[in-house]
Amino acid sequence: MFYQIFIFLAIFNSAFNLHPNPEKTLPKTNNIIFKTSDGGTTWDDVSAGLPQKFDAWSIFASKDEVLLGYEKGIFSASTFSSTLQWQKEIYLKESVSVIIPGQSGPYAGSYNERFFQKMSGTGVWIPVYTSLHGKTVRTIFEAKNGHVFVGCENGILKSTDKGKTWQMVFEDGMVTSFLEKDNVLLAGSSKGIIRSIDDGKLWVPVLTEDGPTYSIKIIDDQLIAISFGTRSQKDIDENTNTESNTIRRSDDKGKTWKTTYKNLSPFHYMYKMEDKQSPIRIINDIEATDKYIFCSIEKGVFRSDDHGKSWELVLPCAENTLFDLAVSGNVVYAVKVFRGC
Repeated sequence: MFYQIFIFLAIFNSAFNLHPNPEKTLPKTNNIIFKTSDGGTTWDDVSAGLPQKFDAWSIFASKDEVLLGYEKGIFSASTFSSTLQWQKEIYLKESVSVIIPGQSGPYAGSYNERFFQKMSGTGVWIPVYTSLHGKTVRTIFEAKNGHVFVGCENGILKSTDKGKTWQMVFEDGMVTSFLEKDNVLLAGSSKGIIRSIDDGKLWVPVLTEDGPTYSIKIIDDQLIAISFGTRSQKDIDENTNTESNTIRRSDDKGKTWKTTYKNLSPFHYMYKMEDKQSPIRIINDIEATDKYIFCSIEKGVFRSDDHGKSWELVLPCAENTLFDLAVSGNVVYAVKVFRGC
């Protein structure tokens, strides 16, 4: 009964916009998140209203709102206003390292903590899949048929009854991302890309030579994967710690993968034995609108208007930071995320 009363009060509060006014309670800041509505030609700094010391951990964008996860929850802003008005989600105080789309509203969670889902049309976040509490969950994915897949530290769990029961369907390494295209499921794992054509019952490795794969997306109706990379035999023989960060595409539903956007990759991680780390070159994120592809690397956000044949820098980035990207329609958001000392 208490839980029902809490939900009612939360919905009432959200419906009448009783959140504190961020303009009065939060100091102004800038240079955290940027927005472009013209394909990257101009970028507006839309950071005002966020705390001055704000380290974003994740970003999510829909036609209705933009969400930023950080160590103490989520800041949200409605997209119906020409300027983003940030406010703290008062019903979510846990650290949020990942925000994932869901059919009934976005999921939010952090490793080793609970997962929450936002009730559509409200500011209320409710605990979901509570039986997973205590497991190191990296990501959650809802297939089109309603089945739920959870990427864990040691494999994949699957539920066909909305999270009441779970079955382990893959047990060979950490899984951090999922994608579904034309009834084919793909996942990025610590061993590379794995693929399933039978609703996740059997998973088969299809790309292992690039090392762990942390992102799989659809760009230009093709599957695009970003991997951490592996050490070459020469590096192993010479005892150097150099890795190639790679980006590949697949035109056959993930069966085979080819190197793509060659003028952006491969880039190299270059570490020294000293405390000071040498410059890192890394492909971090990729998104697309109807006309452009946007790719975030260590120098900033690059744009291509010819399907990746050529690129131009449209949003520079400072040292030791990278941009995570999010797209809603033709609007692109780029938020700075810290990447080491």
